[in-house]
Amino acid sequence: DLELLKEGGMRSYEAQVFAADGSRRDVLFKKATYTGAAGAVDGLICVMLDVTDIRRKDQELRLVTAGLQAAAYGVIVTSLQGEIIWVNQTFCELVGYGESEILGKNPRMFKSGLYDASFYKNIWDTILGGHSWHGEIINRKKDDTLYCGDLNITPVRNEAGAITHFIAMSQDITSRKQMEEKILLLHSAMEGAMEAVITIDMEGHLTYANTAFTEIFGYSRDELKTKDCYDFLFSNIFIAQQQMPYDPYSGYECETEISTKDGRKIPVFLRQTPIMNEKKQIMGLLSIMTDITERKKEREQQAMIEVQLRQSQKLEAIGNLAAGIAHELNTPIQFIGDNVSFMNDAFKELINVLLAYGRVCSPLWNGETPAPEILAESRSASEAVDLAYFQQEIPQALEQSLDGVKRIADIVRAMKEFSHPGSGEKKGIDINKAISNTVTVARNEWKYSAEVSLDLAKNVPTLFCYIGELNQVLLNILVNSAQAISEHHKKEGIKEKGMIRIATSSDEDWVKIEIEDNGPGIPDKIKGRIFDPFFTTKEIGKGTGQGLAISYDVIVNKHHGKLTFDSEFGRGTTFHIWLPRDTQERDIDGKEKNTLC
Repeated sequence: DLELLKEGGMRSYEAQVFAADGSRRDVLFKKATYTGAAGAVDGLICVMLDVTDIRRKDQELRLVTAGLQAAAYGVIVTSLQGEIIWVNQTFCELVGYGESEILGKNPRMFKSGLYDASFYKNIWDTILGGHSWHGEIINRKKDDTLYCGDLNITPVRNEAGAITHFIAMSQDITSRKQMEEKILLLHSAMEGAMEAVITIDMEGHLTYANTAFTEIFGYSRDELKTKDCYDFLFSNIFIAQQQMPYDPYSGYECETEISTKDGRKIPVFLRQTPIMNEKKQIMGLLSIMTDITERKKEREQQAMIEVQLRQSQKLEAIGNLAAGIAHELNTPIQFIGDNVSFMNDAFKELINVLLAYGRVCSPLWNGETPAPEILAESRSASEAVDLAYFQQEIPQALEQSLDGVKRIADIVRAMKEFSHPGSGEKKGIDINKAISNTVTVARNEWKYSAEVSLDLAKNVPTLFCYIGELNQVLLNILVNSAQAISEHHKKEGIKEKGMIRIATSSDEDWVKIEIEDNGPGIPDKIKGRIFDPFFTTKEIGKGTGQGLAISYDVIVNKHHGKLTFDSEFGRGTTFHIWLPRDTQERDIDGKEKNTLC
């Protein structure tokens, strides 16, 4: 005050003072000097204004403004006429405009063009009538993309009750709406699916079942809520999962049977997938069950057709071999017959000599001298027979006949073992013996066109196979090799025989069979079709195209082995057969298969 009196002029400031009741008050001081008649400063005039309520309201306004600025939703304030006079940063970020681009504008700048005038008229009628409007609205951003907002517009009144402003709060719910649409779409898809679909929580309680499930299995949704799914639906699956390595994160699938409400068992293909939250924690399971009743019937029919086809192909092969086998049997039978006929005549002559000698020896045994005519008869019988010739030829005839009988026995045994229908189960077999039998019964198919050499390892273990079907595979490949060599040599005018080599070997996991020939090889353009059903390079009527297709099915699908080939056109072909050593079924890569379901 002294400085003001000294310098003169005016001064304003705020300060807190204590009121009579001891409370603090915010006071605005305004002071000015005044002068006397002589022009000198005579004193001060001071005006005090209590601004405590004003400052409190200012503070409240700042807090509200700060709160609105920090809000997670967009806020705009407009005049009664719709001019935007305030906007928070969240709204600016939502629409992509800067604050300066929005202030002074009308909210119509955010229109999407998806609504007609009546939509906006309803909003204005509501808020001008003094009511809040709340709803979802699609607006347009600065970059011309659309977003869905949850919008709430509230009128602001003055002390007289008149509407002066509007506050609009908008929250971007685009992601939520998209998620809701996905959920609705997923729900519609599950409800419209022909497969039975259910969801299960971690306690095994059903949380959702689609219409197909209730129709297929006969349970109502209310009945399902009270049941433990692992008990009445998936008990066998649950037991199977406890008995083998099972990773719940990777899901599970198998064929099984599920009982209906009336006790029927329906075969289904079950797929179970974990339901996880954002933290990758499993919250439940999604189970999809496909009724495979018809599929199983079709598979059974297909399996029956395949069995019939294999048997037909086998009978066809045996029929083709019949003439050759008859020829193979006829040769030893013919020389056995000739030898038996020769020995029959020889023994008749030898018996005559023996009888004559007997008549000579009989008197001698009694101490008497044989009569001259008996001696003459004996001499005549002995001279009529070439004993030296018989001594040489009879042992040879017997040896040839025994060899012929052995050849016939080998052919019959090999044919019997080759053609044995089997029991439909895997049996332990000697693979080397199976190969030898096949070579024997097919001899007439290859002996005119090729030489067959066997390189069979001695340490090959017993294999558990479907012996009849494996024999058919060996025969198919061997006969194909022989026929390919024969056709190639005939076409090229080659006189010498070809070569077919069959070898076996084994390691810790597999027994390997190689059938190699030096035939014409397989052209590159048809290599990819060799194992296709009904594919053949032979003339019409000379092949069904089923041999290698059936061979592939037998080795890969029935024995869980591998069947491949290497071929160089003009040089020959080698087929490689891998069969698992143990009795467990394997995948192609050698891993054991789980067949618990």
